[in-house]
Amino acid sequence: VRLHDAAEQTATGDLIERRLRNEGVRTIAIRDEAFTGLMVRHRRSGSLTHVDYHRSMSAGSRLVPADLPAFDDIDALHVTGITPALSDTARATVFEAVERARAPASWFPST
Repeated sequence: VRLHDAAEQTATGDLIERRLRNEGVRTIAIRDEAFTGLMVRHRRSGSLTHVDYHRSMSAGSRLVPADLPAFDDIDALHVTGITPALSDTARATVFEAVERARAPASWFPST
């Protein structure tokens, strides 16, 4: 499994990358000066949950197609609906990845 994403150039970005690698995920992290996007869920009661999204102007929103690696050794590509929703350049990057993959692709329309 390989993850291609953007993360900030701080200890937070390092922590995220290290934890993923410890789980066996090969990471390709584009280091950016912007912060790493974040979603925080607050459980207010047994059934009431509130979610805060901190994604606008995040490192992931600054992805561009030139950030993509070569896709010559993949068997499948999975993308989420989050990245293309972050910005026009992030959307273009996802569409370019699907074009380059030359492998089956799946899409999960995350929130």
